[in-house]
Amino acid sequence: MPTSPTRTSRTSRLTYANVVSTVALVIAVGGGGAVAHAALAKNSVGSPQIKNGQVKTVDLGRNAVTTKKIKPRAVGSPQLKDAAVAGRNLAPGSVGLAQLGQAPMGVAKAYLWNDVSDGPLMTPRAVDPQYAFNSAGGAATVTRTATGAYEVGFEGLAMDRGTVLVTAYGTNAASCQVASWSESTATVLCFGLTAAPVDSRFTIAYVD
Repeated sequence: MPTSPTRTSRTSRLTYANVVSTVALVIAVGGGGAVAHAALAKNSVGSPQIKNGQVKTVDLGRNAVTTKKIKPRAVGSPQLKDAAVAGRNLAPGSVGLAQLGQAPMGVAKAYLWNDVSDGPLMTPRAVDPQYAFNSAGGAATVTRTATGAYEVGFEGLAMDRGTVLVTAYGTNAASCQVASWSESTATVLCFGLTAAPVDSRFTIAYVD
């Protein structure tokens, strides 16, 4: 009789190499992320381990970034999109001169409130110090030169670099504007709804 061929067993031995290779295959196919995450020690991944631009908004949890986690002056205009910060995003009193930098809009070197709209013409009137300020230390005066025309003086002040701002004050629907200024005086003109000159109270400030 012919000799029967030897039957080879299909059962493989379970070796260390088999197990390791199988686990590596499972990790490569789909389980790598979970295993790698589990293997990371707490706080082992920081800024040095993350490439610039790799962390996006979608990667951050809600409230993940708070004020305490942002270094002082780390966020400036270059990091903000246009109109990204509105009034509703600011806490009351959170923005003052200290946050706006060194006098970004200038400093008021002098101001006064003209609380008397009429009065005798060409007669200088000293404004109550409670309603006036002159950084030069001199008096603040208002002289009515014609209907709706006033000359405001800040004694000793050199108004040669900044600007003068005027706003009508009261309920008489008047508008006031600066006609000119030089040295220590400014000319203010006030008008009614028909553009005719009218006497009016106003506030004025010299900002430099």
